[in-house]
Amino acid sequence: MRKIANLFNVSTDYLIGNTYIKNPLTSEDISGLTEKQIKILEMMDKLPEQDQDDLIQQAEYRIWLKQQKESGQ
Repeated sequence: MRKIANLFNVSTDYLIGNTYIKNPLTSEDISGLTEKQIKILEMMDKLPEQDQDDLIQQAEYRIWLKQQKESGQ
């Protein structure tokens, strides 16, 4: 089971249907992150890929708007 999970880069829980999260975050993954950053990652993991893409696009747009405002444009 572990070999198959490693082959597909997913958790064994994902393979047997206990979770829909392919790769849960590990303590190594989150070291140095704030609580808000960890919460965002955990929530993103629960969304379908298209929703994740939409949220990334929205965040990029908001960052662009902020930069435009700061530069006086």
